[in-house]
Amino acid sequence: MLGAGCVPEPPPHADTPADRLLRERLTEVKEDYRQLRLAQALDRARALPLAGATHDELRAEAYQYLALLHFDRSLYRDSIGHYTELAGDLVDAESPPHLRARQQLCRALQRYYSWTWREMDLAAALGLRILEEADLRHDELYGSLQVARGVARKMYAYSSLDTGREQALLREAGGLLQQAVRTLRRLQSPRLSLGYEELAILYSRLPDSRDRVRPLVDSIRLHAAPASAPHASPDRVLGYYHRQLGQADSVRHYYRQLLARDSIFRYDYISEAQFVLREYLGRTGQWEEALALNSRVLLEADCCPQDSTTTVQADAAATCTRGPACIYDLVEQAYIYHQRYRSRGTAADLDVAYTLAQAAVDHYDDALRQLTEESAYHRLISLGDRLVSVALDITYATLQRDPQPAYRDALLRTAEFGKSYLLNKELAQRSMARREEAHPLRDSLVATNRELTLLKQAYTQQSELPTAQLLQVENLIRQRDRLQQRLQPAFENFARQQQPTGYLSVRGVQEELTAEQALLEFTETSSELLVLYIDRDTAVVYPVDTAVLALAPGIERALVELNPTTAALTAAADRLGDALLGPVAALLAGRQDLLLIPPVQLSRFPFAILSVPATDTFLTDTLRPYLVEQHSIRYLDSWQTERRNMQRRTALGQGVPTLPRIGVWTHPELAGYLGPLGEWLVEQGSSRSIHYVGTACSSEQLLDQGDRYDWLHLSVHARGNTVELNDNYLYLNARDSLNGLHIGSRRLTASLVVLAACSTARGVSSRREGTYSIRRSFHRAGVPDVVASLYDIPAAATAGVLEEFYRGLWRGLPPERALAGAQRACLTGGLSQRWKTRPGFWAGLVMG
Repeated sequence: MLGAGCVPEPPPHADTPADRLLRERLTEVKEDYRQLRLAQALDRARALPLAGATHDELRAEAYQYLALLHFDRSLYRDSIGHYTELAGDLVDAESPPHLRARQQLCRALQRYYSWTWREMDLAAALGLRILEEADLRHDELYGSLQVARGVARKMYAYSSLDTGREQALLREAGGLLQQAVRTLRRLQSPRLSLGYEELAILYSRLPDSRDRVRPLVDSIRLHAAPASAPHASPDRVLGYYHRQLGQADSVRHYYRQLLARDSIFRYDYISEAQFVLREYLGRTGQWEEALALNSRVLLEADCCPQDSTTTVQADAAATCTRGPACIYDLVEQAYIYHQRYRSRGTAADLDVAYTLAQAAVDHYDDALRQLTEESAYHRLISLGDRLVSVALDITYATLQRDPQPAYRDALLRTAEFGKSYLLNKELAQRSMARREEAHPLRDSLVATNRELTLLKQAYTQQSELPTAQLLQVENLIRQRDRLQQRLQPAFENFARQQQPTGYLSVRGVQEELTAEQALLEFTETSSELLVLYIDRDTAVVYPVDTAVLALAPGIERALVELNPTTAALTAAADRLGDALLGPVAALLAGRQDLLLIPPVQLSRFPFAILSVPATDTFLTDTLRPYLVEQHSIRYLDSWQTERRNMQRRTALGQGVPTLPRIGVWTHPELAGYLGPLGEWLVEQGSSRSIHYVGTACSSEQLLDQGDRYDWLHLSVHARGNTVELNDNYLYLNARDSLNGLHIGSRRLTASLVVLAACSTARGVSSRREGTYSIRRSFHRAGVPDVVASLYDIPAAATAGVLEEFYRGLWRGLPPERALAGAQRACLTGGLSQRWKTRPGFWAGLVMG
C-alpha cells in the first residue's frame, strides 16, 4: 500500500509492433556501423521504419545513428545537426548512460563542422564522464569519444596564431589520441584504423614525430579490412604527410591515387584531395585542369545551378553562391584566373577573377552572420583570411591596370570586410539594443556568452572541468542558440537600416572626415602590404616594402627597455617612417589628426615614435621630428567600428563635460605613484566623482558602479595575453582579478576610459579580427574612447603624462590631441629631463 505523497513508478514501456520492427532494423544498422559497412548502414538507416514507433529511447537511438552516419559520409552536413537535435529532444538526465554518452558524441561531431572546437572538446569530455561514472570505460563508444576529443584538441591547435602554443596543443591532442588507440586496440574495434589515421595526420604536423607516420600507415593497412578501407585511407595520410614535407610529386601521386579509388564513403577525403590537387595544379601552371577541377567542386557542392556543366566563369558568379560555404570555392576559382593572368597577361582573365572575387566578397557577411563567435572567429582567421587576401590581390591588380574610382572603392570595401568583423557586429547589436530597448534578450545573450566563454577558458587552462560544470556548458550552449535564433531577425533588420548606400566608398569616408583628419588603413593581401590613404580631398593606394617591418621589433625592444635615444634607433625610425608614410608625406603635412588602422605586424608598435617622413621641409639627412610632434594619432580597429564609435560619441554628447563624473580606481600597490593623480581627478570632477582606494578598489565595485560615470580612470595592474584568446585581466588589488570578458559584457555610459595599467592594448592579434585586448573589452562595453598602453610603462611616467593629458582635456582638446600634447610635453623635457631622452616613457600610451 502506498504511503502519503507516494506515487507508483510508471510501468516499463511495452513495445508496440512498430517498435519491435524498428528495433530489429536498428540492430542491423548498428552491426553494419560497428563493422564499418558504412554505405550499407546509411542506406538501412534512411529506411528505418520510424513512423508509428512510440519508444522514445529507441527513436532517439535511431536518430543518433543517422547523425553518426551522416558525419561519416560528410556530404549532407546539415543532416548531422538535424538528427542530433531530434535525438536530443528524446534524451534527458534519466536516460541510460549509453544513450546520453552517444548523444554527446553526436553533439561533438556536429560541432566539428560548425568549427567550434572547444565546444566539441567539451561535449566529448562530458560523454566520457558519463561513461566513467557508469563504469563503462570498456566500450567502443568510449574509444570513439576519446577520438573525438583528440580531434577537437587538434583542430583547436590549428587555430592558434602562436607556433609554440600550436605545438603544445598538438602534443596534448596526441596524448588523447594515443589513449583512444589503446582503448580501441584493447576492444579489437574496427574503428582502430580511424584512431591510427588521426594520429598519423597529427604526427605529420610535428617535425619531431614524423618518423612515426609510416609505421601508423602500415597499421592502417593491417587493421583496415577491405570493407572498411574507405574509412581510413593510407593514401590520404601519405598525401598529407608529403604535403607537410613539401614533396609535390608525392603529394600529387597519393591524392590522385585516392581519387582513383572506386568506393570512398567519406566525402571529406574527396574534397581534401580536390583542394590539394587544385593548389598544386595552379603552382605548376596547369590552369585549365585546375579550373575544371574547381568547377567540379562548385557543382558537386551544389553551389551552382544543376544545369551548369562548364567551367565556372564571370557570368556564373551570381549563381554559384547558393550556400554559405560556396564563396570560399568561388574565390579559389578567382585565384586560378588571377594566377593565369599573372602568367600570360590576358586581360580577360583578370576581369573574370575580379568579378568572381567581388561576388565572394558580396556574400561574405551572409556566410558569417548567423555563426556563433567561436565558429566565426575560426573561419575568419583561416577561410576568411584566404578569401580577403585573394580578393585584395585581385582588386589591387585591377586598380593598377585601370585606376578607376569603382575599383578603389572595391579595395576599401574588401579591406573593411577583412577588419574586426566580430567587433563591428557586436557594436551594431549593442546599438540596436540601446535604440530599440531589446535589453532583456540581448543582455541575456551577452551574459550567456560571457559565462560560456569563461568556462571554456577554464577548460582550456585545466583540460578538465567537474561534471556539474560540463553539464552547465551544455545548458549554456542550448540557451545561447535559442537566444541567438530569437534575436537574429531583429539584428539583421537593424544592420540593414544602419548601413546607408555608399558608406563603404572613398567618397562616403571623405564626407565623414573633417578637414584636419586623414585615414590610413593598412591591409594585408596574400603577397603585399597595402595602405589606403584618404583625406577630405584625396585618396591614394600604395604598397609598402614589407622587408622594412623587420625594423619594428628592435624599436619596440628599445622602448620597452627604456633605452635612451641612439643614432641607430633614430635611423630605424627614419627608415620605417619613410617606408610606411613616405608616399603620402606631402599630403600628411596638411593634416593634424591621423586615424590609423595598423597591420597585425605592427599591432604592438607605437606609431608616435616614427620619424616624420622626408619632404622638402624635413630632409633625409636632418634630424626629423617624431610623428607625434606633427600629428595626433587615433588607433582604429576598422573604419566601420569607428563609425559606430562616432555615433556613440554623438549619443553621449560630444566634447568634455563641464564637470564630468569621474570614477577612479587605484590599486593599493600603486597608491604612492598614482594615488595623487586619482585625488586630483576627483577634485576636478563633479561632486559625484569617487576615488576607490584600499579595499574599495575591487572588481565588484567596478562592475557595480562603473556605469555611473562619464569618465573611468583605472590605475591598476593588468596582463594582456598575446597567445591565449580572451585571457586578459585587470588586477584591482592583490587578491582580485577581472577578466576582460566581464567588462565587455557590461553596458557602460562612459565616453572615456583611461587605463593607467600595463599592456592593456595587447592581446591575441590576427590580421582579420584585430587585437583581443582590455582596450577592446571597453569598446565592446560601449566606450568610444580608450587610452591604453602597448607595453609596461613606469608608474611615475604614466602619472606625469596622464596628468598633462587631463589638463589638455580641460582646455577643450579632443582626447587624441590631448594625449599627443602630453607626449610632446614629455619628449621636450617639460615633464622630466630623464624622460626627454627615453621615448619609452611616453610612446607606449595610445588613444583608440
